[in-house]
Amino acid sequence: MVALQRVLFILVCLSCGTALAADSRQLVDSPEGKSAFDDLGTFYADNSKKVPYDARLKDLAGADAAAQKRAGAYIATLFKQSYADEFNGRAPVKRSPFFGGGGTNSDARVFRAELAKAFGTQAAGDAALDSISWLLNDEKMAANQAAGLDALKRIKTPQASELLQSLLNPPHPVATVVIGAINELAERQLKAAAQAIKALCNSHRSAVRDAARKAAPRFGLGDAPEFKPETAFTPALTTQIESIAALVFTPIPKDAKWAHFTSGNDKSPTELGGWVLAENKDGTVQILDWFGNIQLQPKDAKRVARTLAEEAHGLVVLRRSGQELSGLSRGGMGTFQFEPKFASVPELLVGAWSLKAGEKAAASEILFSLYDSIPDDRWLGWVARDLIGASYHQQMLVAFSHQRDMPRTLAFARHLSKPIFDDYTYQPRAKQLAEQIEPSKPAGPKKVPQLVPTPDQWAATKKKMPRIDQIKLLAQYLEQLNCIQMGQPGDVNYADKQFAEPYSLGAARKTEWINPYNELSELGLTPAEIPTLVPHLNDKTFLPTFSYWRDFHSKRTLHQLNWVVAAIINDAAKKPLVNVGIFESDAAEKQKHTDTILAWCKENAAKTRDQLADERPKAKVGGPRIDAP
Repeated sequence: MVALQRVLFILVCLSCGTALAADSRQLVDSPEGKSAFDDLGTFYADNSKKVPYDARLKDLAGADAAAQKRAGAYIATLFKQSYADEFNGRAPVKRSPFFGGGGTNSDARVFRAELAKAFGTQAAGDAALDSISWLLNDEKMAANQAAGLDALKRIKTPQASELLQSLLNPPHPVATVVIGAINELAERQLKAAAQAIKALCNSHRSAVRDAARKAAPRFGLGDAPEFKPETAFTPALTTQIESIAALVFTPIPKDAKWAHFTSGNDKSPTELGGWVLAENKDGTVQILDWFGNIQLQPKDAKRVARTLAEEAHGLVVLRRSGQELSGLSRGGMGTFQFEPKFASVPELLVGAWSLKAGEKAAASEILFSLYDSIPDDRWLGWVARDLIGASYHQQMLVAFSHQRDMPRTLAFARHLSKPIFDDYTYQPRAKQLAEQIEPSKPAGPKKVPQLVPTPDQWAATKKKMPRIDQIKLLAQYLEQLNCIQMGQPGDVNYADKQFAEPYSLGAARKTEWINPYNELSELGLTPAEIPTLVPHLNDKTFLPTFSYWRDFHSKRTLHQLNWVVAAIINDAAKKPLVNVGIFESDAAEKQKHTDTILAWCKENAAKTRDQLADERPKAKVGGPRIDAP
């Protein structure tokens, strides 16, 4: 279970896009909201300073109605605010010391688990129902949801019983919550829940099914009929599974046939299933594979016609065999090490495609065992969304940067912007890139990128152009800065040679462009000239430039124009004058920082670059480096 909890933390982090959707403001505008916000902030700064929720839990169970209400509001806000803080950057995240471990635990998540545990054992009264409802409906951690149910069991009011019944129809995604609700409703002998119990006797989850069948006599129900997997696909479950199939970018032709391919050598063959899209004259076969990607199978690949049901059964046998499952990861062992182990994209897509094709027996065989292996039904959808999303996100960046294919970039960006990818970590980026390429609102003429000149053209142009106009024009060219990461781990180099032709053409790249970053750096900007670039610090236009830690890890950094401008300004100032992160803040913070930059420029307007360099603090021998990079 510890391993599963860590996987869920990874999934939840992927789902919320910390850096892309940060908002660390107070969530609830009320006195209790402010108290919760401030108390959590104190705890994040110093974990020894505990959040004072113990007294509020006692107030919940007390006789003072006003105190109960205040306590209920405070505790509910603690849950909601700490959940927001887990992803908005406000709460520190502990780092793993292991290779590729990344973040392992957020202070906000640790606190929420502590609060949920105490709440589950102590909370009482209707004033606790707001917190209980949030835990059951909005919390992602199964243990915290179970704590909410524990508290609900102690409240015997009509409102509590109504909330209990709501957990059965539609069934709550966490199996232990459904089972707990079934047992509690049986204890309360609430006959109104009988029909929901009867339906759950045919649940897709074996544990829920067993609990409902055991409780059925207490609701006056007879013996439940034999379980038929094909009939367990409720409308809600069907919608959830069909949404997995809808994640795939390429439509499947109605006449497409499924096939299984084996390529490579006999000692380490590559197995792959997919829809056959085209038979090429050279003997290669174009398929939509079970990862949701189009690829070519070589002409010497062994091909076997299979039905979806046969493919589904083969995947079930493979998982049950205990064999290595890295072949079910898009990048083999490289990507497999960073992915959940309880389900794979091939299993999820084959299962979803089987259901869509009416093959319910095949779909139930492959999917129901996966549901039984996890606490929360939603995990399968989250896995599919994040892993398929990561594949399309990387293809989008390659199209944008390496190929400079704007129609293909836009197609991927629009696909990732669909509601089925809501909460995918890079969805906000996809939406912003789609808007950048093709603005959806008719807010005046579309900005047309300046055509970057060749070195000879620029040499002739700048002879006739005042220096300040050169700076302005070069700043416009920065939008097309196209730098390619050449090794890993590593980064991109803004000083790379630039070409009119895309990187994907390889040796065919012959038309050299000037590099506007180099040209601006070589101008040797003075403090008096820096203000010309300052307006561009608000320009978050994405450059056709991205970097990464490892190509087999899903994280990608898509660079922005204002990052390059900040680098140029800091180099000219001979100090870290610009903190580009502040330009992700609210308008007041951005304006304050801009005013500071401009004030420094005015104060140092008469100084030369050499004078600025002389003023730069020097690192002490044997001590930390303190001068600007």
